[in-house]
This record gives sequence, structure tokens and C-alpha cells, in this order.
Amino acid sequence: MLGTDRTRTPRSFLFPTVLAAALCTSALWPASPAIAQDPDYELGLEANVGTVGALLDMPVTLDNVGEPLEAWSFDVCNDDLISIGAGDVARGSATDPLDFEFESVLFEATGFCVSGILEVGTELAIGDDLELYIATYSLDTVGLSELSFCGDLTAIELTLVGGATVEPTTGIGTIDIADSAGTEPFFFAIEDQTVTFDPDLGTGELVVEVTVEENPANVGYPNATQGLSFGVVCDETVLEPNDGVAAGEVADIAGGTGPDFLSITVYDGGFTYGAVYDFFGLVELELDGGPVAELTFDFVASALIGLDAPVVTEVEFSESVGTFDVEIIVVVEGFSNIGGVENATITLEPEGFLAEPIFKRGDVDANGVVSPLLDALFLLQFAFSGGLAPICEDATDVDNNGTLSALVDSLALLGWAFGALDVPPDPGVEECGPDPEGDTDGIDCETAPVC
Repeated sequence: MLGTDRTRTPRSFLFPTVLAAALCTSALWPASPAIAQDPDYELGLEANVGTVGALLDMPVTLDNVGEPLEAWSFDVCNDDLISIGAGDVARGSATDPLDFEFESVLFEATGFCVSGILEVGTELAIGDDLELYIATYSLDTVGLSELSFCGDLTAIELTLVGGATVEPTTGIGTIDIADSAGTEPFFFAIEDQTVTFDPDLGTGELVVEVTVEENPANVGYPNATQGLSFGVVCDETVLEPNDGVAAGEVADIAGGTGPDFLSITVYDGGFTYGAVYDFFGLVELELDGGPVAELTFDFVASALIGLDAPVVTEVEFSESVGTFDVEIIVVVEGFSNIGGVENATITLEPEGFLAEPIFKRGDVDANGVVSPLLDALFLLQFAFSGGLAPICEDATDVDNNGTLSALVDSLALLGWAFGALDVPPDPGVEECGPDPEGDTDGIDCETAPVC
């Protein structure tokens, strides 16, 4: 299961706890003179993300380009944004197969420490990114938590085969902890669209892609998924569901044959979609925001014939479509993970429709920013020095009196800038918007590129 649903479970391996407190605060073997911060050996922690209330696995790694090891001790300290409890440190992939003569762990409020001695004849080989241990933290408070090899709980030492002791270099780890609100494990989305129709016939077609993206805050991200399902509904008075097909990596399974199970059912007013990639779990996909389905809708001609203005409608995710309810979920390791949704606003425009232009009042040079000095200079250069013409006369009519005057409108800009006059009229200087006078003032305008 993913981090938003995980519960804490005891670790299965054994650490001797007798004398752990005493032993973890001192060296476990006679120390040779340490080589301070030997760059051939580096203990590391990673940067990670998570959400409040979740559990997060953080590996402790070693980059070793020096010599094999026979023993080690180190500690990992944390701040009060996270916590770790007894039993929440496990051997990693590099140490799990090894035979130990002694191994101990000690947990404190500020972190944990580990000490280990391998059996004679056993060694930890050299290598990069060796996973020594995995610590599972509880993410308690929103913020950026920092972990470090602090040396407060035990000496940070590595013992080479033969008994020489070195002090490794160390890195830090971070966990960016976000609020748990709105942190569903997966997100289903359909993008907003504007499509045209023939106003004489009322005909046209809408094609939407359904995408699914995993939340990067999930434990184990990116996770391998085995299947998914969802439902989509529309306004039957405007749109008529026609056809649906798998898309993206789902469609490409088995060389384009598709999943072992795929059901896309068309109903009045919507679709249902269900896919199991492989009945034996041999095919798994990481969902990174790519498409999983392509759905086609026809326009309801009787609703659109003769219209000269746009129609706005919605295409939405729903669990109540057709005969049986369908869950909006993604399956990971046999568990259902509920998906968040982002519905689509669909604008149907008659062919040849011209939307009312939008602009910022006073943005004479149409660069997206109303700068009184620069825009006034642009206007004066146009009027008196053969400069470029403004593309939007409504933006140039700074005082909105329906008359273009380079001097008057420049003074209106400068008067506002220096506090002598009010801010230019709607739509104002901050947000793009239409002229409240519409086309009645006889001034032309093209929508500014930045709007």
C-alpha cells in the first residue's frame, strides 16, 4: 500500500538489545588512528517528500571506493518534524545477506545509532550506493525536515578488513513534508478544451484524453500499478458518448494487443473503463501523467443548430455511470488506491465565432505589464515620431472616453502613476478583461498576445 494508507508494522529481524545503550555510545572494537573524513568512504541520506501522517522509508547508503569493511558504527539524527520508534530500522539490501557476530541499534528522541561487527571471513564489499539500512519515519509536522550523521549518539567510524579504522565523509537528508489535504495517491484528469461546431448543422466531435499521474509524495514513488478503473459523465443534452479506446502505455501492452482485461462501455451520458494489465501480474506500469484512454463524443445537433454564441459544458469523473457503480481507483500490490480527479470545462464555439477581445487598460505596448512611463512614451512615439502603432486601441484609450488622444491618454497614465488621477477604468491595469463599453465606442482592439 502507499504512504497515505500505511500503518506501522514491527520489523522482523533481530537486533541484540542487551547492552545496546552502553555499546552504541562508544566504539565496539579497539580503534586505530582515524583518518579524518576519508573521501573514499561516504555515508549518505536522500532527499525525499511525504505528507503529514504518513510513514516514509529513508535508506542509509554508503559509497565505498576504498577497501571492504568488517565493522561500522554511525548515528542518524532528526529534528522534531519527524519521529522514529523502536523496531523501525531494518537491514538494507547490502547488509541483509551478511552474517553478523554482533549488531545493535539504539533509538532516542533525536535519532538512532547502529553498530555492527561481521563474522570472521565476512565482509561488506566495495561499491556505490550500498544500501546499509532502511529507517522508517513518522511524518508529524508540515515543513522541511533535515537528517544528518551527527556523531552525538555514537562515533561515526568504519573498520576495514584487517582492523584499520576510517572516518567517512557524510551527507545530509531532507524530507519535504506537505499537508495531507488533497493528497490522493493518484490523480485522474481531463484537460479543458475549446472545440468548434457547424452552426448550420449543429455537428461536431469532441475527443478527450484521460490521464493518470501518481502523487510524488507516495511511499515507493514511482510505484508499479497493475490496473485501474473510472467512470466519466457528460451533459446528455449537448454531448453524446460515442466510442472509447485505451491509450498510451495501456494500449501498448503486449506489443499493442492491450491488457488481458479491458472493458470500455458506452452508456447514455457517459463511459466506464476498467483494465487489468495482466492476469498473472507480469505486466506493471508506472503512471506518470500520460494518457490511459481516449473518449469520443458527438455533438447533439438539435441543441446547437443556429447558435451564434458558445455553449459551455462539463465532462466529469463519476462513480455512478451505467448499471453498476465503478470506482475511481488504481491498483498497487493488490490494493485499491482512490484517485483524485480534475474535471474538464468544454467550450463549444460556432465556427467563425469571434470572442470579445480582452486587454489591460494602459498596456499600450501590449507586453503584458502596464508601465506608465514606458507605455506613455510608446504612445507619444507612435503619435509624433512614427513609432509602432498600438495593437489594441481600447488599451490605448486610457481614460475610456471613447476618443484616442496621445497627449490626453499619456497624461492619464502619468497622472495615475504619480497619484494625481485615479487608476484607469475597467478592466484595469492588473488583469486582462473585456471593454465594459463593448463595441459601442467604435474603438477597435485585438486581444493582446499576453492575454
